[in-house]
Amino acid sequence: MDQAILPLLFVILVVPIAVRFGNLAGASGTVLAALIFASFFRPRWSLAISNSASTKHLIEMLVIGIVLSDLFGAYSLPQKRTTDRR
Repeated sequence: MDQAILPLLFVILVVPIAVRFGNLAGASGTVLAALIFASFFRPRWSLAISNSASTKHLIEMLVIGIVLSDLFGAYSLPQKRTTDRR
């Protein structure tokens, strides 16, 4: 699989999370995805990235994910309030 597509696969998951739970959850999911994404590059299982192209992909993923979570977080589904009115 092409490494240029990998950030998009992680970011695709951010949009439903942001729509369902809001922009803070979407941004948190983006940061978590970036940490997972960084651990797959050489050196493996380390957050140090030795390739400049991989660093570029990681930064793009963070920026796009945070922007998307902010945009789609505004359309988050309203939570049902369970207030007991007696």
